[in-house]
Amino acid sequence: MSWYNRNAAPGPYEFDQAWYDPRAHDANFVVLMNPATPLDEIADWEVCDTFGRPIRTYDVGPYVIMTYDTNLLSDLSPSLPPPPPVAG
Repeated sequence: MSWYNRNAAPGPYEFDQAWYDPRAHDANFVVLMNPATPLDEIADWEVCDTFGRPIRTYDVGPYVIMTYDTNLLSDLSPSLPPPPPVAG
């Protein structure tokens, strides 16, 4: 997932667009590291800005799980293209 300007989008690396098709799949939760780490820099406030307040939040070890009563895949922006290769 990529996060930018209060939008979440699939990609840009190692993903299949079909995974994010809301007609075929249902995703009603977000799992984050708690606290955010360099490998997962998404903060809970970014998720709330994008999808609204969760109906429930669970703290499970080093994770926070935010659950919703809607399919979050329907609220995703179009996927981002990967950045161009570095010339050289």
